[in-house]
Amino acid sequence: MTAIGQTLSGAREQLGLTLEEAERATHIRARHLEALEREAWDALPSPVQARGFLHNYADFLGLDPDAILLQYVEVQQQRRSAMAAPTRPSAATERVPGVEVRRPRWISGDLLISSLVVLSVLAVLIWGVGRMMAGFRARTLEEAGGVSLVQPTVQPTPSPTA
Repeated sequence: MTAIGQTLSGAREQLGLTLEEAERATHIRARHLEALEREAWDALPSPVQARGFLHNYADFLGLDPDAILLQYVEVQQQRRSAMAAPTRPSAATERVPGVEVRRPRWISGDLLISSLVVLSVLAVLIWGVGRMMAGFRARTLEEAGGVSLVQPTVQPTPSPTA
């Protein structure tokens, strides 16, 4: 244990509390509280939740949460710099045999199927509108009494004969 864990466990023991009692009071699971006191940061769900747990637990124990969080940030930066040590990749890790890189295709199966569905719906709509218009035309012609062409009526007029 280093400074953060010792500070947290010392403050809890000074108050005479067990991890279970602290769990009931803070609503932070005992396993997470124990991970905080052991500084097992990898045992916590995420760094964001670790900061929230540290803040709430330090506040519950009567410690300064900001000072604890500053220590946590320093520890995390040290861990990151240790993990990011420059290493030269070996020839075996540069290229893995048998692994092909696939380029994304422009026309996928989903796109093709959805396009066909949309086109068929449009075709049915156009066909239906055409059928409706033909029905309206037929009904209009029936109401008009058939063909509405004007036909001249020629009646012979008797002309006076001499």
